[in-house]
Amino acid sequence: MKKIIKEYLNIFIIIGISLSVFSFIFNFYLLKKVNYYVSYSEDLKNRYEKLQSDLDNTMKVLNILIDVRRISALIEQFDTNYNKYTITDIAYSIVEESVKNELDPYLMLAIIKTESSFNYKSVSRKGAIGLMQLLPNTAYYISDKVDDLSVQNKKEIFDPVVNIRLGINYFRYLLEKFEGNIELAIAAYNLGPKNVFRYISKGRKIPKFYYYKVMENYSELTSSIKS
Repeated sequence: MKKIIKEYLNIFIIIGISLSVFSFIFNFYLLKKVNYYVSYSEDLKNRYEKLQSDLDNTMKVLNILIDVRRISALIEQFDTNYNKYTITDIAYSIVEESVKNELDPYLMLAIIKTESSFNYKSVSRKGAIGLMQLLPNTAYYISDKVDDLSVQNKKEIFDPVVNIRLGINYFRYLLEKFEGNIELAIAAYNLGPKNVFRYISKGRKIPKFYYYKVMENYSELTSSIKS
């Protein structure tokens, strides 16, 4: 009887060991498969994310090219001659600097139309210069704030591309100063930020003639694109 019990016990031990070995082998195989699929899934995810990133970058470039063509067509409507620059150069400068500063290039175009009617030689009675009508001190101040933009004298402010870059960065500066308020930033572009703050501190109404003029030009320029 003891012999039979011992034999059964041995059988159970062998079966138990076999099941443990089988379970270990099966779990090891399963783990390898899971790791393979996880790794494969991660690879697919990384490839998808790269593809999505490439697509986003392509769309950004495409949108820039579309805006450059549209703005070129708008500028061509005016009697312009930019010496060493083509109209496409001017349009590209507007779009590129606007994108860098997260601004609407058509709003920047509207400011240029309001300020100088695209005449880069324009000088105001107060001494504001160029396409975006910048006072020399303002130009120098903004030039110091932008890493890759250096202006040393008035002659450089007349350069259309330099003037555009200065003006757009100045508007970005004003927008930040007035906490993202477009209307106040536009008013300050014309009146000066100190004057706008003075109106606010005294509780007086800020003149809106310039703001309305810019937005009127903005509407005209953008409506011609949609039509």
